[in-house]
Amino acid sequence: MATRRAFALPQVLLMAGALVAPVVFSQTVPPPGVGAARPPTERTLQPVDRSQTRERVRTSRDCKHEGAEIRGQYRIQQDSVQSQYAPRIASASAAEREALLRERDAKLAELAREADFAAKQLGDRCRADNAATLRGSSNPADRP
Repeated sequence: MATRRAFALPQVLLMAGALVAPVVFSQTVPPPGVGAARPPTERTLQPVDRSQTRERVRTSRDCKHEGAEIRGQYRIQQDSVQSQYAPRIASASAAEREALLRERDAKLAELAREADFAAKQLGDRCRADNAATLRGSSNPADRP
């Protein structure tokens, strides 16, 4: 009888362990998506060496320079409009001159608005690209 009891105890423990094991192991693996929601910890942060930092800075773009370039392109168009209207304004009578001046000024104002809008869009896109390039973490869970 003592042998039977000694043999039954390990079987009971084994059965209890088999029943409890799935519950215990299910708690150690987080559900999908939880890893992305957690803030970065020291374990998830990857060390960055100087060469990686230099490479990221080297590949970033100068947003102010790009905005100035696009404004320069629109300035060329504005100069073209002025050069087209100059001989016509010089040879026009007083009434025609006023109408040509208003027409020229309206075109110049429209080009200035387009230049501001294009420079703003280009600057926003450039800053977003730089932010993505300069982001320090290589862990995809740390990215927004």
